[in-house]
Amino acid sequence: LKCTLFAAPSLICLSWMDAFIDAASGSPSDLAVLQDFQGSSSLGNPFLIISEAELVAGIRAPSKEELDRMMILMSKYIEFATAKETLMIADFEGEMPGHGGELVSAAFLPTASLDSNLVPTMSKGSQEGMPKSLGFLIDLRCESGASLVRQVLGSEGITKLIWGADGDLQSLMYQALPVPLKVNPAAVVDVQLGFSELGRRLGMQRMLEKVPPQFLEGLPRKGQINFDAFHSRNMRALPLPLAAKEAAYAMDDLHRIEAILRSQIPQRPFADARRVSDQAMRDIRDDPLGLRSLKEQLTWFGKKYGTARVVKAVEIKRHIMSIKVRIGDEWRHHEAVVSAAEQMADEVLQKHRVSIPADLSLQDEARIGEEWRRHKAALSAE
Repeated sequence: LKCTLFAAPSLICLSWMDAFIDAASGSPSDLAVLQDFQGSSSLGNPFLIISEAELVAGIRAPSKEELDRMMILMSKYIEFATAKETLMIADFEGEMPGHGGELVSAAFLPTASLDSNLVPTMSKGSQEGMPKSLGFLIDLRCESGASLVRQVLGSEGITKLIWGADGDLQSLMYQALPVPLKVNPAAVVDVQLGFSELGRRLGMQRMLEKVPPQFLEGLPRKGQINFDAFHSRNMRALPLPLAAKEAAYAMDDLHRIEAILRSQIPQRPFADARRVSDQAMRDIRDDPLGLRSLKEQLTWFGKKYGTARVVKAVEIKRHIMSIKVRIGDEWRHHEAVVSAAEQMADEVLQKHRVSIPADLSLQDEARIGEEWRRHKAALSAE
């Protein structure tokens, strides 16, 4: 079965959707409710898109009745997946994830690439026999989506496999604007830690260079969006609603993670990676304001130049502003580190005329684009 990207309602993948409805104790009539809210990854894997608004261009917002029915089906499916001890690959898209960042979407894909003991099930070099499942693309800009993600991430029975989980977990646990996420994650395995150490993480792009081409066939190259060019201006790199390309980008990383799990032998067992992940989550919980992370950001800040330095200044400033939003004047208990970091960031932001609104909203290209281009040309002439 292969679905075209954001296919018309008549071109749905019935076997995947039927399996979901059966697992969610739904009825045949639910198929009609869900058929308008399906998209597809670059590999044709169908995804159910859950949002209160238009998350993906061309996929309309559901009515209240349709949304209520999807929420009921999803909650029942999550109960089913918990009872079955399902493993799901998870990935999150947004702007500058971590303290002060904004997550926009969560994507989940059930997988059989590891067994219940986190042992790889596919022999190296084999790509046959991998069962396919319906994926889920959930809007984190709305409370309905956030509540579903709380259920999935909080389930002890669903093991979540994430590549590079630290920034995502900080956002999931502590993001206050524009929607408080308040996720209490459990049973998370940062599979990146099966291939690298906490202090020296191996990026997905470099890891994918080791994956045989047949496992990546049909997937566009990773790194096709220049996030720094936008984030250096406190701008949204992923315009909303997501275009087909950006929506597929949000789904395709799940396939890339699965390709790594299916084709690469980890340096340490994934069971050990889970123990390291558990400790990393404890560290995040022990530092709810991210002050240790802020100090690390300052270290990196001193090593950055050009656009990368401006991006780091934006991230630091947003982190500090998020602290003030969350705890108000109590931030002064940490004034030494916060004020020093803010002063360093402000110097760079003022030079490059980058401003960050008090509500941490991201700027619009049309509104500041021409002003920024003039300013950038002036800087280049200096």
